[in-house]
Amino acid sequence: MNTASLFAVSELIKLCRPRIVTLEETDGLVRKKDSRQYFNALINMLTSLNFSVRWAILPLVEYGLPQTRKRLIVIASW
Repeated sequence: MNTASLFAVSELIKLCRPRIVTLEETDGLVRKKDSRQYFNALINMLTSLNFSVRWAILPLVEYGLPQTRKRLIVIASW
């Protein structure tokens, strides 16, 4: 169900055609070997829609989030 919601974004992007897309996910999408294929597919989906993509794993506690876990931040623009 989580992966289905991750890729439902594609249809929304095609419909709305935003200039900037931001996504926030658990860092496990990059860190865990069995989830890496979903991360690669996400980046591929964004680049196939002609977006330039940047991503980073950030400790959002440094930005005011009360949780200490790290998060994956993806920013895509065209």
